Amino acid sequence: MADRNNGESKWLLQQWGIYTTDADTRLLCAMRVQSFPESTNNPLIWCGWYVQDLDQEYSYIQDTVHIGTKMRTRFLKDSIILPMGNYVASPTHLRSIIEDISKLEHGLTYTDLKSADKMSFKAVLRMTDSRVLDSLNNVHGAAATHNMRGFLGRCRKIHLQTELIHKLEGEVVFPKVLEKISIAAELSSILSAQGLPLDEEICLIVKQARIEALSDSAELGMKTAIDRLVPPTSLQVFNFKEKKSEQAGQNGEDFPPPVPEDVYDDVLEDTAVANISTPESDPLELPKTGPFLKHTSANGRTQIIRKSTFLWLLSSGHQNLSSDRLVRVQTKVDTCQNEQWEQVKEVARQ
Repeated sequence: MADRNNGESKWLLQQWGIYTTDADTRLLCAMRVQSFPESTNNPLIWCGWYVQDLDQEYSYIQDTVHIGTKMRTRFLKDSIILPMGNYVASPTHLRSIIEDISKLEHGLTYTDLKSADKMSFKAVLRMTDSRVLDSLNNVHGAAATHNMRGFLGRCRKIHLQTELIHKLEGEVVFPKVLEKISIAAELSSILSAQGLPLDEEICLIVKQARIEALSDSAELGMKTAIDRLVPPTSLQVFNFKEKKSEQAGQNGEDFPPPVPEDVYDDVLEDTAVANISTPESDPLELPKTGPFLKHTSANGRTQIIRKSTFLWLLSSGHQNLSSDRLVRVQTKVDTCQNEQWEQVKEVARQ
C-alpha cells in the first residue's frame, strides 16, 4: 500500500505489519507476478485479474490515487498509443469537448490535460466526472476514450469512506485480516456499521464487473478470447539475474527478485498489435490530419500505425513491422532531418 506520509515505513511495519511502498515501481513487477496463478494447465481458470492470496507473506497493493494519476499520465502522453478494438483512446476527444461544448456542461479545462503535473488527482476527478462522460457521447469516434474514462472513474470510487478513516483516527485497517490484528470491539462495530461488503458480495461485484467488461469490449470490437495470451506456466521461466538479487540483499530488501519488465511488455505489446489489426472493411475512419494511418504489410495484414512509424518503415526498407517496433518506434529529429527526408522520398519512389 501507499501511506499518507504521516509516519515512517518502519513504524508502519512494526505497528501493523504492513510495508508501505509509496508506489515504488520496483514492486509493480511483484504485483504482476502475483497476477499469474502457478497452475495454468486449464486456460479457462486464467484471466487478467490480479490474484491475491491473503495468507501469503507479502501483499502488494496500490492505492487508487496513484492508479488514477498514472492512468491519466499514460493517457495524456503523446508517444503512447491506446488502441481498444476498432477505436483509439485519445486526449484529442477531451480537447474537442473543451472547444465545442460550454464549460458549464463538463467542467474541464486545458490545464487538466497538461501532463506536467503527474500527481494532479483533482484533474483525475474532473476528467472522470459524469458530465464529461455524457459529453463524450456527442464526440464521433470517442468510444474508447469514453470507456477508459469510465473505467478510471470506477477505480477512484474504491476509496474507503472518509468518515471511516476519521473514526479510525487516520489508521486504515484491512477488514479481511481483523482476526489477525489485536483490535477493540468498538472498532469492529464501527467497521460493521459502515456496511463494508462481505466476501460473497465482493465475489458478486467482481463477477458483474467482468460481465460488464466483456460487454464493453465487444462493443469496441475487441477480441476477448482467454487463450489470446499464453501466460508463463511457472514463475521459474523468468531468468532472474543473480547480480540483481545480490544487490537487493545488500540494500536490505527482503523481496522477491525483480522480474524483467520486457517479458510482460512484449506480451502487452503483442496484445496491442493484435487489437489494432483490422480488416479492410473496418468501420474506423482516421482523419487525414491525425497522427495515425492504415498500413497494409507485405503479408496482407492491415494495421493502424503512427505516421512517424510509417516514415521509419520507408526509410529502413523493411517489408513488415515487428510488434516491438510498432509500439516503440519514435521519430528522432536531429540536424540531418533534411537528409533523412530526401532518403525517405527516394525509397518511396523506388
